[in-house]
Parts: sequence; C-alpha cells; structure tokens
Amino acid sequence: GDNKKAVLLIPSAAGAAPLNASQLRCLQPAVFTSFEQLHFHLGQRPYRDLLFNPSGCGVSLLLYSVVWSRGVEGIRERDVDDPKTCSMIGAHGYCTQELVNLMLFGRAYSNVFDGSKRLGSAQDGWYVMQGAP
Repeated sequence: GDNKKAVLLIPSAAGAAPLNASQLRCLQPAVFTSFEQLHFHLGQRPYRDLLFNPSGCGVSLLLYSVVWSRGVEGIRERDVDDPKTCSMIGAHGYCTQELVNLMLFGRAYSNVFDGSKRLGSAQDGWYVMQGAP
C-alpha cells in the first residue's frame, strides 16, 4: 500500500544461480504491490523452489531482493550515516549493521539505538546519527 512495493529478484533461467557478482546479470525483478500477492506467489513455482530449497540460493536472493526493493540510492541518501562509506558486506564477508537493520526494519540504518542522536555542539555544528526506529 501507499505506493510501496516489494521486488523479488529471481534468475531468468531455471539453471542460472547468482553465485558470484558476475552472475547477477541473470536476475530479473518480479514486482509485487500487495502482501497478499507476494504471499500467494511465494507458495508457487518457481519462487518456492528458488527461495526455500535447502541446496538453493534463497538467502542470497532474499538479500539481493531486499536491497533492490529499498533501492541503492534510497539507502545511501536516506538511511546510512555516511553515504560514501556505506557497505552491506563488511570485513571477512560478514553482513554489516546496515544490512541487518534493512532486513529487520526495512531501513539500512547504521546504528542500533532508538531514534536519532546528535553529536557535537551548536557552535561547531551538529552531526546527526540515525538509529533504528
């Protein structure tokens, strides 16, 4: 509702699986405009087989889809504290706090505290850090 949508990225061919960055071109977006529509399609093929198969790439597809639904520009411009250093995957291949918050709250906030906090002073200027809702 409210012009919001969910985008699920699925491979364009049955044998294609996005196992590395160069294979991401095989993903095609499927747009859902209601929860009911998304819920129905998740129980159908090919979505069910792609996302819920234990030997499949469902977690990767879910992560790609969540980032795609929010939009890279939306994440950089509205969510993170520093758009120049924003990354969803950190050192040693682990998810960053931004990606965890995006999965939990739908926003890629950089911090885990509630609301926002101001650092600095009125004289020097405030730096506002955005936390989880």
